[in-house]
Amino acid sequence: MEIKVTGNTLTITCPLGSGVPSRTSGRTLVLATTNGFTPVDGSDLKVSLNVIKPRRS
Repeated sequence: MEIKVTGNTLTITCPLGSGVPSRTSGRTLVLATTNGFTPVDGSDLKVSLNVIKPRRS
């Protein structure tokens, strides 16, 4: 995952995985995550990102 700040723009580039069931309910698939707050290089910002989609039964 790449997170960068250019001027006033935050850009996040992350590959989407095939999906891992969420640990709590199992009803959603987690495609990408930062696993908590991640510092952004060159700034005092931190980012927390979770990309999910509903699991098809």
